[in-house]
Amino acid sequence: MKIRHAKQSDAFAVACVLIDSWRETYQGIFPQSLLDNLDQATQTQRMLTAIQMSNMLVLENDAQQLIGFIGGGNNRQTAQFPFIDGELYALYVSLSAQGRGYGAKLVEAFETLMKELGYKGLLVKCLKENVNAQAFYQHMGFSIIGDQMLTLQESSVAETVLAKSINP
Repeated sequence: MKIRHAKQSDAFAVACVLIDSWRETYQGIFPQSLLDNLDQATQTQRMLTAIQMSNMLVLENDAQQLIGFIGGGNNRQTAQFPFIDGELYALYVSLSAQGRGYGAKLVEAFETLMKELGYKGLLVKCLKENVNAQAFYQHMGFSIIGDQMLTLQESSVAETVLAKSINP
């Protein structure tokens, strides 16, 4: 297993992990049509932009296949949470690689990177219905600080907002 900085050439594989994770994790939460219509080309382009604009790390297995990623940067919700400077935007690990501690290793590596960049705290959001994600982040030292609504297409779902100090 290896964690490294994402490269532009990783965008397609990162998009694959994202699409597969969304289709598995959010089935029954978001409309099936939204999940079915996740487009590889569109998501690859979004990941190219994300790799350029954020701090993204990828996880490779021993066969050098990309099986997970984590990314973030500046807090995008400073109006609601002005006391937190950093945000973890996305964390996804392929279903076949889950349950092996890879998510925790990605979070730890990401926190180290963000500390080195001078960030003092991290915000992360997860769907309220995704109790496994909430429990994971709480296990990683995040505390619930609020709730908000997320709207995608015609669907609105509740999100739990968690935060953690990383560089007191």
